[in-house]
Amino acid sequence: MSRRTFPARTLLAATLATLGLAVLVATIFAPTEVERVYGETKIAIAAIQTGASGALPHVTLGVSGDETELDRCDGTFTEMVHYQQPGTVPTWAAHNNCGGDVILSWEVGQQLSIDGTTYAVVDVRMLPKRVATSEDLLGMHGELTLQTCLYGQQMMKFVGVEKVAAAASR
Repeated sequence: MSRRTFPARTLLAATLATLGLAVLVATIFAPTEVERVYGETKIAIAAIQTGASGALPHVTLGVSGDETELDRCDGTFTEMVHYQQPGTVPTWAAHNNCGGDVILSWEVGQQLSIDGTTYAVVDVRMLPKRVATSEDLLGMHGELTLQTCLYGQQMMKFVGVEKVAAAASR
């Protein structure tokens, strides 16, 4: 009697089913960790794509408003009117899953394009999501600030940016 071998398709199907089940279990029991890993993977892939293309990361500024405009999720950064106070620069925000995650890997010196003009990151600030106020943005350097939330964490990232000519003269 001959021994029967597993066809490659059966092995592949079993592997994919096991992987799918593992992702489902992780999503149910550790959703924050799954979101964090997803975000880190997405950011790493985007950084590789940007590096390979040689193009600067790009940000588009949209309308001014509040959570309603931010929640439109149209790929633009919304100028957050509730962040405005004397001593702060305009703050533009986008949800991480609506294009805001482009800023998550940025550090001081990173160059970017905003509506066709080259800017550089001159300041970075991490703040807790639930307790931060606009006062926490006092002293932030730059002509404007970009903000988004981190994946799977209760933190927000703010980056102050200036036009490259202004940043070079600092």
